[in-house]
Amino acid sequence: MVAQAGKDLLLKVESGGSWTTVAGLRSKRLAFNAETVDVTDAESAGRWRELLGGAGVQRASISGGGLFKDQASDQLVRSAFFAGTILTWQVLIPAFGTVSGAFQITALEYSGEYNGEVRFEIALESAGLLTFGALWMAGRGEPNGRANRRRGEVEAMIDGERRILCLTLGALAELETAFGVPDLGALAARFSAGRVTATDLTRVIAAGLRGGGNLMSDEEVAAMHVEGGVTACVAIVSDLLEAAFGTADNSHRP
Repeated sequence: MVAQAGKDLLLKVESGGSWTTVAGLRSKRLAFNAETVDVTDAESAGRWRELLGGAGVQRASISGGGLFKDQASDQLVRSAFFAGTILTWQVLIPAFGTVSGAFQITALEYSGEYNGEVRFEIALESAGLLTFGALWMAGRGEPNGRANRRRGEVEAMIDGERRILCLTLGALAELETAFGVPDLGALAARFSAGRVTATDLTRVIAAGLRGGGNLMSDEEVAAMHVEGGVTACVAIVSDLLEAAFGTADNSHRP
């Protein structure tokens, strides 16, 4: 594994059923700690300390600092702090995985010099069970992290991560509504015409990501970077439609 860029370590908070990346952060830190339970007594061998395994309280801490940008995530963070709300947060560790769970903001500080930028610092403490997901688990896939074509899954590099996409029945129903078509046949016919817009690409890729288990909105997907640009986006949509409908349709590939 090659070294990873620190900028790709992301802190996200769940809002409205999707993940919102906390804007402006320039430094992030995730720490795990576990309390020890000392069970040493007079009969301990060699007077060495003995610990009771699995008995201590485990916790995680998140801290970060960066530039105050007054974006939507800043408002969400401020509201959660002043209300004392426990939200679901996620730390994305590039080329490794994600750590998700309930956290409470324990500190929120703003600072700035007269001739400099406004900065902020944030600290969070875990408030429940945390879960770890390897990056391939961002979608479903197979145990080796590859897409399962038999289930209609495809694989793509999106925003620096290898993700699994799938047009499930729910995702297809979502697209029927979004495109205003009466059935799956009409949905397939719409794309077989060979003309797609940037909005079309965003909708299909976003639906595929959600169908593959990635919790994100169309707006978040539209802001993501896809390796290969528009050409790669068209290829992803073509692969998704082929996997979903079982027939290759390359008429809208560039």
